[in-house]
Amino acid sequence: MARQKGNGTTITCTISGKSRPTTYPYLKDKADRLNVSVADLKKFYICREVITQLNKGADVFDIANPDCEATLRELLEEKSVEQMVALNSRSKKNNKRKQVTADTDTDTAVETEIVQVEKVQRDEPLSPETEEYLAKKAELLGGQDVVDEIHKKVWGEDEVEDEETEEVTA
Repeated sequence: MARQKGNGTTITCTISGKSRPTTYPYLKDKADRLNVSVADLKKFYICREVITQLNKGADVFDIANPDCEATLRELLEEKSVEQMVALNSRSKKNNKRKQVTADTDTDTAVETEIVQVEKVQRDEPLSPETEEYLAKKAELLGGQDVVDEIHKKVWGEDEVEDEETEEVTA
């Protein structure tokens, strides 16, 4: 069945300014699940690429598109970056802590950020359509291993995560 064009809506990332198509029923279901309005979902939308950078410790204004900064500052008066990410992330939350160690070679302190990503239990399973899509994607690309490898190259993270810890030296 061919997809009809023009029957959806577009959402724009508040940080990067990048837009993507979506459908109103998807937004409505997500808004109902999160107990927010569709208008708020659209207003506080953050694209996955930006969420990945934020989860790796990037500062929001370092990665923000200059054209979006004024609007972003206004939105930050209503919600924190963490609250905006929570509306947009895919069942993950980050626990960050810092560890300071001494570098004996240079006699300096080295600060290491330890990021622990925890899987959050979904309230409901994926829809049969989504499961079918994921299976077909894996089949067309040559298996789930290929999908996982592509995902890791694009997003710098594993497709399926039970629990992961990564260290970033500052």
